[in-house]
Amino acid sequence: MTTASLASWKRSRWTRPSPPRKSRMTAKHWLFAGIALCWAAGAAAFPVVQQWQTANGVPVYLVERHDLPVIDLRIDVDAGESRSPAGTPGLATMTLYGLMDKDFETNELRTPYQLLTDTGNQYGVDLRRDRASILLRVVSTRGPMTMVSTLAKQMADAKYPFEYFKYRRDAVVGQLPENPAKSSTERNLSLALYGDHPLANLDRRTPDTVKSVGNSAARGFYRSFYVPGNLIVTLVGDVSRADAEKMANLLTEHLPKGDAAAPLPPVPLSASSVEAAPQRLVRQKNQSSIELAQLLPIDRKSPDMAAIMLGNYMLGSSGFQSRLMRELREKRGLTYDVSSSLDILRGSAMLSIDISTRSEQEQQALQLLHDELARFTRDGPTEAEVAEAKDRYLRSMSFWGSTNQALLGLVANLGYYKLPLDYYDQLAARIEKLNAADIKAAWQRHVDPTRFRIAIEGPEPAKPATDATPAAIAASAP
Repeated sequence: MTTASLASWKRSRWTRPSPPRKSRMTAKHWLFAGIALCWAAGAAAFPVVQQWQTANGVPVYLVERHDLPVIDLRIDVDAGESRSPAGTPGLATMTLYGLMDKDFETNELRTPYQLLTDTGNQYGVDLRRDRASILLRVVSTRGPMTMVSTLAKQMADAKYPFEYFKYRRDAVVGQLPENPAKSSTERNLSLALYGDHPLANLDRRTPDTVKSVGNSAARGFYRSFYVPGNLIVTLVGDVSRADAEKMANLLTEHLPKGDAAAPLPPVPLSASSVEAAPQRLVRQKNQSSIELAQLLPIDRKSPDMAAIMLGNYMLGSSGFQSRLMRELREKRGLTYDVSSSLDILRGSAMLSIDISTRSEQEQQALQLLHDELARFTRDGPTEAEVAEAKDRYLRSMSFWGSTNQALLGLVANLGYYKLPLDYYDQLAARIEKLNAADIKAAWQRHVDPTRFRIAIEGPEPAKPATDATPAAIAASAP
């Protein structure tokens, strides 16, 4: 590859995917929090999902929607950062980010990415702890099969040429912290809770670990993990079953051969069973960002998940209607934003609470967070709160699948986590039957306010607290 062609490629319209960031619920989009929970008796059912397998065994999921000339396609691969071998965090990242790179051949003037996007289509990737996702949005009236063929050719023979790989690696290196545990409360808590488990690899990435990843290692990783047994294909939009079958076969028929990845080891919950003082990330600013987190031994298939999800919605995921927002913002003016969230993977879920407040109010805010968490776990919600939460879910149904992309993610979860096609209908039915006692019992089985890990980003306190462990703080809760 010549210097001129590399310079031309660098000036191309290639957009580098950014590492994923944990989304936080805010008042502006609280209605969307119940999007996966808003099914109830008398409401419209989840859209019909068609499911089949390609000739080489790749599961395919399809929802036909012909109101817009758009097809959204998603390929989920069991090749998230958790699959990077020990000592090489970043290998899965570079494998996904460099997938569309190739050397120019005779008479070629555009990269595969440009071939996909120059006609108004969109290509992107998303790397998470447990999976890698390839996303393609095409206009159904502008030769969608040609666009799918372009992606299929690249997936059949990913090359990872050195010059392109080095350029992309340098870009990723510039985004990573030297010391992940000191870079953010989110990374700090993830490293503390996941410990040595591979799910912590996403937060173990540093400039040095990524610099050590070579293009030959990326090729090897691709051939080991981007195999039919690790893939799920999902399509939503203006496409027929017949054309969807052709697209899925085209994408998967020439993939590398190999065995499906073995399941990850169980997530250790020991870090959530011991007391630990808050970790402080010292920053010279007048705001403190506080995050509390705990790993729960449940996932989407757990009988208690519906109760945990609805409880989380009432506690901190419903914007101004949540308990935390009401107690800390409306009554006391300690913050503009406080929220709770659930990050659900296979075999475990992370429950976290986030708040930003003035540094001089830090200890007061932390105490109140523990007070409300302890009160909710001990006493549960009232029947009136449960009824109101269910009503909001029902009223938020107008947002269900409001875009192809929103629906695409929901349907992809069915395949990736091996859930039944009527999972969302079942979930809604379980939520509709919940009462206050059910939610209280589920929270007491899985949530322990004294075992949350805490990380605080802000200035060094003028006077250290005498005992700031979660157990000590929770013990003073009313």
